[in-house]
Amino acid sequence: MQSISLTSNHAPRRVFDPAVALSVLIHEASSSTSRSQSPFSPPKSKAEEAAERIHLELRQKITYLRDTAKSSYTEKRYKDSVAMYTEAIILHTNNFTSLPKPLKTPTESEALASIYGNRAAGLMMLGAFKAAANDCGQALKYLVEYNPVSLDLSNLEQVVSYLKADGGTYMAKLLSRMGRSQTKCGMIDESEQTSDKTARVANAALLCHEKIVNHALTSGMKIPHNMQKISEKILEQCLTDAAAPNIKILKQCLTDAALNKSELSRVREHLNIISKQGGVIRDVNSSIAQRNNPHLIQHVSSILQTCPSNKRMQENMCICLASINKWGDLVRFCELVACKNAEYDGVFVHDLDEHNPHKAVPLAHFINQYGVRDAIEGGTVSLDANQVAEASLRLPSK
Repeated sequence: MQSISLTSNHAPRRVFDPAVALSVLIHEASSSTSRSQSPFSPPKSKAEEAAERIHLELRQKITYLRDTAKSSYTEKRYKDSVAMYTEAIILHTNNFTSLPKPLKTPTESEALASIYGNRAAGLMMLGAFKAAANDCGQALKYLVEYNPVSLDLSNLEQVVSYLKADGGTYMAKLLSRMGRSQTKCGMIDESEQTSDKTARVANAALLCHEKIVNHALTSGMKIPHNMQKISEKILEQCLTDAAAPNIKILKQCLTDAALNKSELSRVREHLNIISKQGGVIRDVNSSIAQRNNPHLIQHVSSILQTCPSNKRMQENMCICLASINKWGDLVRFCELVACKNAEYDGVFVHDLDEHNPHKAVPLAHFINQYGVRDAIEGGTVSLDANQVAEASLRLPSK
């Protein structure tokens, strides 16, 4: 980081570092908090010591589950990753009976938000987009949104809290992930609203960063002898140039939000064309269906490229293909949909059960065998009787 020279008519020329200035803010906030606490504390009872020991063991279990889930995700074992994050959520919330409050217990809340957000990433990789969007929404409940207008730079505790929370960066990431998930499952209106909020939160976070840096640049303070390590780490993340990790993430969120809205705009164009032509006719044997439906295939296909889990468009594709007697293409399309749906078999347990699109369907043993989906996409395999039976249970139904 470059140092900045400040000059004065009544003082010798000195070199000022914005990181040093803001570190003083953080140091003073920490000092004022520690001064308000009594240096004397009564000895702990055996019950209190036992409670602390249990709490520590619980935290260690949660950390182990989170680390294991992260490793599983990196190794592309997404089902295992989702399962581990689910177990971590159960422990963190005492089986969903004890939920932290962002304003009262920010550390616990942010940890739970991170678990939900990471589980959402695993669900997305499995194609469970609706459940992923819901997990992002759950995570957002445990984060505090920072407003650049109300950010009081004279309130040292607020500045420290803002910086420790990464200045809204994670909230913007969650919203971006949520918008993509909503788009994938065809929640067009919801996704547009989420993209708008992503842009608003990311822009607000960038403005907060700018306000803090400018404040540091104009605040001349002495370097404290006992500068804290955490201050240096926070400052390193917050007061660097545009290549800083948080700034890059926020700008990427803005780009993703704009791209998502652009894709949604194209989806709406295709939907409008389908609507103007009378929509997809379900009676495939009627003359109007055989006349209109073939012209709609390309529009339905384009929508499915952006919204692959949109059940309505999946059904429309089947109807269009049947209208022109493309039975081979229809079979392959249904097989692919079923194979994709089989990829998230077994993950909808505990709090995810409500998102299970195929309840009471036993776990697949044949359709999810290695290479089946790739072979179908390449047109080199037809499913056997067992695979067909499993596939038929995993097609969209009303």
